[in-house]
Amino acid sequence: MEYLSVKNWDKLQHYKDRNPSWIKLYTVLLDDDDFESLPDNSKLHLVLLWLLAARRGNKLPNDEAKLTKKLPIYGQVSLQPLIDGGWLVPYDSKMVRSCYNREEKRREEKTLFSKPKKCHRTGCMKMGTTYDHDDTGLIYWMCDDHKKKGAKV
Repeated sequence: MEYLSVKNWDKLQHYKDRNPSWIKLYTVLLDDDDFESLPDNSKLHLVLLWLLAARRGNKLPNDEAKLTKKLPIYGQVSLQPLIDGGWLVPYDSKMVRSCYNREEKRREEKTLFSKPKKCHRTGCMKMGTTYDHDDTGLIYWMCDDHKKKGAKV
């Protein structure tokens, strides 16, 4: 196994950009028996690996020497307790890619549909805040006046 990833990363993080400036760290972690049973240094390593995973698209090298150089720690990173505890799992590029693809599509749709566009009806110069689409999947913007009149695409 060349690379590792954080288990359930897509469910744990709302901010899905490739290089986010912050990550979520849930307070329920303090009540998690699995987390509590980790050695103290592994707890710190896990949190630092979460930060690194956020920067690297949840793709971490399965190499303790490389990770030790990357993390601001004294001593050696020990991955085995984190792997044994199920915190780190083998990297699956298909799973990570589908997670980011879903997020990118959602972000594009949010941007696309949140901005008013010129109404597609001929001669209408009003801005459309609602949209409709035909069976081809093309999106048409309509102003509120045309939408109220029941104008079809």
